[in-house]
Amino acid sequence: MRIGSACCLLYAAFVIAGCGGGSNSGGGGGGTTKTTPTVSVWPTASAITYGQTLASSTLTGGSASVSGSFSWTTPTTAPGAGTPNEGVTFTPSDTTDYNTVSGSVGVVVSKATPTVTAWPTASAITYGQTLASSILSSGTASVPGGFSWTTPGTAPSTGTTSEGATFTPTDASDDNTVGGSVSVTVNPATPPPTVTTVTPTNGSTDVGITSAVTANFSQAMNLGTITTSTFTLTGPGNTFVQGTVGYNAGTSVATFTPAADLAYSTTYTATLSTIVMSTTGVALSAPYTWSFTTTTPPVPTVKTTVPMSGAMNVNIGNALTATFSQPMNSSTVTATTFTLTGPGNTAVAGLVTYNTGTSTATFTPNASLAYNTSYTATITTGAQSSAGAALASNYGWTFTTGASPNQVTVDFGTTYQTIRGFGGSTAWLGSLTTQQATALFNPTICTGSNSGSCGLGLSILRVRIDPEGTSTTAPPYYTGEWAAELTNAIEAKAANSNAIVFASPWTPPASMKTNATVSYSSCGGEGVGYCGGSLITADYGAYAQYLEDFVTYFANNGVNLYGISMQNEPDENVDYESCVWTGAQMDSWVASLTANGATNPLTTKLIMPESAVFNTGYSDPTLDDLNAVGNVAIIGGHLYMNGESQGSPFYYTNAENAGKDVWMTEHYLTPPGSQPTITDALSAAEEIHNSMTVGQYNAYVWWWIWEDLNASSSLNYGLINSNTTSPAPTYYGDAIGQFSEFIQPGYVRVSATSSPVSGVYISAYSNSSPSHSVIVAINSNTSSESLTFVLNNGTATSVTPYETTATSTIAAQTAVTVSGGQFNYTLPAQSIVTFYQ
Repeated sequence: MRIGSACCLLYAAFVIAGCGGGSNSGGGGGGTTKTTPTVSVWPTASAITYGQTLASSTLTGGSASVSGSFSWTTPTTAPGAGTPNEGVTFTPSDTTDYNTVSGSVGVVVSKATPTVTAWPTASAITYGQTLASSILSSGTASVPGGFSWTTPGTAPSTGTTSEGATFTPTDASDDNTVGGSVSVTVNPATPPPTVTTVTPTNGSTDVGITSAVTANFSQAMNLGTITTSTFTLTGPGNTFVQGTVGYNAGTSVATFTPAADLAYSTTYTATLSTIVMSTTGVALSAPYTWSFTTTTPPVPTVKTTVPMSGAMNVNIGNALTATFSQPMNSSTVTATTFTLTGPGNTAVAGLVTYNTGTSTATFTPNASLAYNTSYTATITTGAQSSAGAALASNYGWTFTTGASPNQVTVDFGTTYQTIRGFGGSTAWLGSLTTQQATALFNPTICTGSNSGSCGLGLSILRVRIDPEGTSTTAPPYYTGEWAAELTNAIEAKAANSNAIVFASPWTPPASMKTNATVSYSSCGGEGVGYCGGSLITADYGAYAQYLEDFVTYFANNGVNLYGISMQNEPDENVDYESCVWTGAQMDSWVASLTANGATNPLTTKLIMPESAVFNTGYSDPTLDDLNAVGNVAIIGGHLYMNGESQGSPFYYTNAENAGKDVWMTEHYLTPPGSQPTITDALSAAEEIHNSMTVGQYNAYVWWWIWEDLNASSSLNYGLINSNTTSPAPTYYGDAIGQFSEFIQPGYVRVSATSSPVSGVYISAYSNSSPSHSVIVAINSNTSSESLTFVLNNGTATSVTPYETTATSTIAAQTAVTVSGGQFNYTLPAQSIVTFYQ
């Protein structure tokens, strides 16, 4: 007990609490309080690696007020990389009397380096590509993460090369990246495609506006990469041109086709982008561009006008039109650029319109134009095409309006064909009497008091060459018919010194023909079998001499034939005198006249082919043959269309172009009764009018001059009746006489209003020496027609009308005064009136 007390007393010197057995005493000696040591220096910790626990970090150093040791509070903790402060506990050696002390110590935790258990594999690339084009796949590591090329911009050499790769852990804050290497295969590179040629070429000019744009590649291209997005065409302002793109794999040519014409005088740029790739997947190394400039717009011209330049008798109410060669800018085709002027350059007011569909401008006068007036239309250079090109120069044309409905304009200054004459034939009629010849051919104009010594004034006689002669007389083949026709020629020329005579054969002599006969009545009728036969080729020369014998016979007896025909109606296969030819055969015979440099045996003008229907197929071969055309002087033809019906005269362009006269050498009309009437006369006169104005023939020859009426039922289609001592004209004779009595050989036809009123027909003629003017007016209407005749370029002061009506025949009327170059006259109903000055 003493010892205990002593010890308690002694301890009391060091502690505040007593040694009594209070509740705070420790141990068994009573309750005492533990003392908390003081840590003057905490220990330092050794570094660890991420993933290790604190147990792997050694604590060294450190001091406290009592003895003891330091340890990690939670040694199993694995801190993150860095320098975290972790809990440390100081445990006194005397844990009975001292408390443990908690604190913290900074520990360095280094990042962990993962382990790559398998590096990835690399996809192959092509030389020129960088590692970035190679894909890394597979590969494993001890921690999550990804693999990548260390230097992705590297472009390795061809072959298999080891290139740096990097593993990057997902937890980059705690784990280090890991470097390594991966093998990559680098294949040889395919060169990029190039554009070898283009059209239009770069910098080219004058390129057509409809041109497509093409590019030829050095390699086969991927069609899917050549589109309107990768192959483009742009114009001014970088505006895209709409179009379609195609590619021809066979030629490696890409084509851009504009959807519409390009603009004139414009620069365009074509571009191929680098998206365009070859079939091997290689793209163009750079965009390819080229430029070109389109051509300047063509200069527009005026192609056609209505009315045409120089047109006559233009309707006063018609509009004018001009059709251009190019589409025009309608705003430039106006009343300012399309004008019309009349006499004195007076402007005509009108409306101008333009039709874009037909490229035609129309000038419509505000009012009808004046009759019989010359106008000039002009389109100026102010008119421009839709492409902006102007006319090279002002375009002008003139025309003349027609006469008023009752006006006839005769212009003696405008001339056409020369008239050789009017006539008829005496073939098979026998010999003319002097009285008949006078009635037919005497050119003295009948006045009523000289009817016995005047005639129809015919100036052409057509005679027949009879083939039935004998070669025992001189010249060969002379016959009585030859003598009769010679008598007719002598009588005609005695009655009219201007008269000319020509001859026509209906057949060669029988000895020269394939059927050995001049007529073939047993063939069955006209058009049946081969009635006419044909000329034997070997007798071409003999036939020419036969015709010349006829010429010689007439010449030896005082009559020089104006011409001779080679054949009457070669296209008629009949059972009377005839001979059938083809156009080629006629050409061959005509050419034979001068073949091999021979002298033409014919000493007069040659007439051919005298086709029954003016069939040009019988004359064109000769006109087109340089070896034959020079041997022909006159193209003759007939106006039979169906049997004896009236044909329609036509203008024979080929003959006119060859410089040949064109003669109507035979036709007639058949009267409904036994004798012709005024109606028949009008029909005949209209046919003559058409022959002169439409056909522009130089001569008109009726068929039989007279017809012998052996019975009352016989039809007289001759020009005079059959009275041999006191012959009188028929209405057919009156019809031709209204022309022939006043128009002698050498007259020329002049311009005249052909039909001023329906049913009225006008033609006009003039002669310079002696000076005469002739106007023939035909009124086929059943009512009279009043006309005003305007005479231009003439000197007439008066004209004398000669009328044929139902009650008068070529009867002289009172002279009509011409005042101010014109006169008025009323044509009787159903009349033919000739005005003679």
